Amino acid sequence: MTAQPDEALVGNWDGTRVRFRPVSLASVRLGGLLGRTVRRSNDTGIAAALDSDICRGFHMRSMGQKTEWLRLSADSDQFKWLEGACYALAAGGAPSTLAGEVERVVDLTISPDAPNGYIASRVRDGRLLGRCGWHDLYVAGHMMEAGVAHHGATGSRRLLDAACALADRLMTAHERGNPYFEGYAKHGHQEIEVALVRLARAGWRREYIGFARALAGLAHVGGSVSDLRVGPGRRHAVRVLYLLSAMTELYMETGEDELLEKAKGLWEEITRTRMYVTGGLGRGERIPETPHDLPQWLPDETEFDIAETCASVALCQLGWRLHAVTGDPRCFDVVETALYNNVLGALSEDCTAVRYFNPLRVVGSLEGYTDWGGPIGGRMRLPKIHPVSCCFPNVWRLLGQIPEYVFSLGRDEVAVNLYTAAKAVARLDGGARVTIDVETDYPHSGRVLLRVSTESPAAFALLLRIPDWCADAEITVEGTTSPATAGTYHRIDRKWRDSAEVALQMPMAPRVIRFDERIEANRGQVAIARGPLVYCLEQADASGLDLARLSVALPGGGSQGVAEEFRPDLFGGVWTLTVMGREHSGAAEPGGPYAAVLEHPVEKEAEVTLIPYYCRANRSDDSRWLTLLPCEGV
Repeated sequence: MTAQPDEALVGNWDGTRVRFRPVSLASVRLGGLLGRTVRRSNDTGIAAALDSDICRGFHMRSMGQKTEWLRLSADSDQFKWLEGACYALAAGGAPSTLAGEVERVVDLTISPDAPNGYIASRVRDGRLLGRCGWHDLYVAGHMMEAGVAHHGATGSRRLLDAACALADRLMTAHERGNPYFEGYAKHGHQEIEVALVRLARAGWRREYIGFARALAGLAHVGGSVSDLRVGPGRRHAVRVLYLLSAMTELYMETGEDELLEKAKGLWEEITRTRMYVTGGLGRGERIPETPHDLPQWLPDETEFDIAETCASVALCQLGWRLHAVTGDPRCFDVVETALYNNVLGALSEDCTAVRYFNPLRVVGSLEGYTDWGGPIGGRMRLPKIHPVSCCFPNVWRLLGQIPEYVFSLGRDEVAVNLYTAAKAVARLDGGARVTIDVETDYPHSGRVLLRVSTESPAAFALLLRIPDWCADAEITVEGTTSPATAGTYHRIDRKWRDSAEVALQMPMAPRVIRFDERIEANRGQVAIARGPLVYCLEQADASGLDLARLSVALPGGGSQGVAEEFRPDLFGGVWTLTVMGREHSGAAEPGGPYAAVLEHPVEKEAEVTLIPYYCRANRSDDSRWLTLLPCEGV
């Protein structure tokens, strides 16, 4: 049978070690920016993917053709597509044709003609495990997560049972000392660890927990980022974050405190000292060994290899899990930043194009540069996909999960973690059924109105997350207004009857962000933000000034020089910010400190308009932009 409306499909955590569990996909309806993006992804992006090469290998195999080398870990792309499509089905409202397409792709996936029963479009030399590419367990993990999602969305065990059979074969290979596992920690790509834990819950196979723990133990996870040895290069961002997510889920199942403490400690270090202001992570796909090493682009690399989209997806998934066990609302400060800026910023407005990397600065001549084969000033648009096409299907599956991120349930508690127009129906531990309606235009407006309804009077706490950027939040309940502290949950304990209104007001004045002096690449520069959104200056809005030679003037170094305007005609309706721009006579040296433009005299001045970072490169595939702006006196 399918997952029941009250049962979470993705975060199906249980037990005494879980502080919060999510309200299920089927019980949440989203509106606003998040809701529109999730719907477009579910309705348009996922469907358009079927005209791409995402499923090509399996189609070739189904026609009896010899499958060729397509791209690294190509099979995992189909499995991620399946996972995201199943979340769309479970949430409801998906296109009527999607269920049939899902079953067709499942049929392709579990065809029994592969050697050794191994489920893959291509198996090297007929072996279950091969060391060419070292992605076999990664692919298997995504197949298992697809099986869990398919079972939860449809009730069918076809793909789930195939995933269990694959897990059994891999577990046997591990027990028999297959030499593949000796090099896995150094060469492989972590993902199967968290998949095995999810598979254990869905398939009632507790032995998979032990297998996941054994695989997680192969990597070296010390107490600091510099001590990590996970995959090639030791600190590959996605591998590290997937492993930390697995360690958090294993803690939920085993109570092994060391797993949680290491995951928490590394999360703190990574988000405090290695994360971009946009929630991006990684240079060269790796977490830098030294803190504050945050270049805005890499002019010596042909892809400007900064802030991989998949790394922010993994960051959101880890933050969600850590919040579940710690109850710390600050986890969602990071999730919100990464989601609204780097993840949505990777995706086109219509959800049919994506970026692989997300550099903060793209200026000057871009001849010879690409975004992993796509346009460096734009996005790779379906049906074309990147030569390594992990980012698009990773975004599909994350957006499919997002309804389970928005609300959480504790013991006689309902927490609101992310703000968007929404409606949720949840059943508390005591049996009370609660409906929460949220009206807001967040992240563009800081006004949030919540209506809380119960079938009968019920005592519980409503927890409202106050973002760390908001210093002056106020909450009004039945005419009484009180201040709320940034970076915390504001707790409202009461006996709720019929329908009650709670108003949250979060002032969204533009703010200027200054950086730690230890971030050499950011010296002499500021970022400008409004609410959770980081802003950038795109060439189209620079009044003809050259971005490579541009600075901004902020009188007094504060936000008083920033003007706001709501533009309903732009990107579905956004606030734009206007500042005075200055064009200097000279530019910074390639790869040098960008604030060096300030050393040259000012030649021209004009007002320039900033847009949210997530909106950039939607008007052209040959865009340029600045996110950090040189500014006098900083």
